[in-house]
Amino acid sequence: MGRTKLFVKSAKTLFRIEQARLTILPTIAIQMQALYRGWETRKWIKERRSQLHLINAANKIQLFYVKYVSRKYFGDLRTKFENAKELPNFGKHVDFPKAPNVLNSADSFLKEKRLMWWAMSKIMSLTVEERGKMRQKVLSLTLFKDKKPWNPSRNFEGDYLVTDNNPLKQVYKTAVQQMFAASGDTAILFSEDCDKVNPKGKIQLRSIIVSNAHIYKYDPKKYKMKKNSIPLNKVKSISMSPTSDTYVVIHMEPPIRDMVIDLGKSGVEKVSEFVSVVYAQIMRLKDQYNDDSKPLEINFVDKIQFNNNRNEAGKSAGKEKCLNFQKNPAPTGAGCVFKKAGDVWTVLY
Repeated sequence: MGRTKLFVKSAKTLFRIEQARLTILPTIAIQMQALYRGWETRKWIKERRSQLHLINAANKIQLFYVKYVSRKYFGDLRTKFENAKELPNFGKHVDFPKAPNVLNSADSFLKEKRLMWWAMSKIMSLTVEERGKMRQKVLSLTLFKDKKPWNPSRNFEGDYLVTDNNPLKQVYKTAVQQMFAASGDTAILFSEDCDKVNPKGKIQLRSIIVSNAHIYKYDPKKYKMKKNSIPLNKVKSISMSPTSDTYVVIHMEPPIRDMVIDLGKSGVEKVSEFVSVVYAQIMRLKDQYNDDSKPLEINFVDKIQFNNNRNEAGKSAGKEKCLNFQKNPAPTGAGCVFKKAGDVWTVLY
């Protein structure tokens, strides 16, 4: 062995040295890789640490901004609605402050809750009678929405014949008391003058009265009952057109005749009120007598089939007729116009 060289005498010795070299090389390579990876990781962490400081600073700034705009938004909200109970119409006219983008979901949630609070406050401010009228309008909306034009803004008075607009109010009140004594009914839910179409297709002026148990037809000149009362549980369905006319067809269980009436005589839409009154009372009677039959059927059709000339004693089945609806080419502003042509009757609106 020299200073810089190794002299091998035997080939076997050289072979053993090469074998040892090949055995130790993988271990040396792994150690070198480990040292490099450690150096590289330490370098990445050092660079990343400076970036993390910047990110944390940005997060803190963002957090402070969110807290600031949130406090400002909720402060403005409190200022606007602090005295909402004392404001006209419970502050419905007051607008929400503009919400920052970060509070969009909270803003939508609060608007929904505010609307619920307003509705509850409005309902609780009503009298018992006013709440009943409100429920009736909600029922009218359920029955008529997107099916037939109606007027939700007017007051539902119910018993119109007892108002001072009726010059025979006292005669009417006496007739009602006699009706109660004879039938056992206890309340008038709806009353109004209307045009009734008789079996021959002629218009007759009648006072239609809906009590808690019956439908009555009276002569409005002397308030004498015409024919017999009709029990509400004999009403099979109600049909109307989807147009702006004021005609209603009440379908009865045979042998009672169907009834065709025009409720627009006063120039005010009262179809929705009449139908909702009859529907609600029939459903109450079903609940009262545990009647599990289907709800009263309300139809909106362009052509209404009905039978108003069957014999109520059961001697004749009568004849089906058809009620059509057409736009009046020359409207007079006096309401609907009724025309008869055989078994096809037409309402011009």
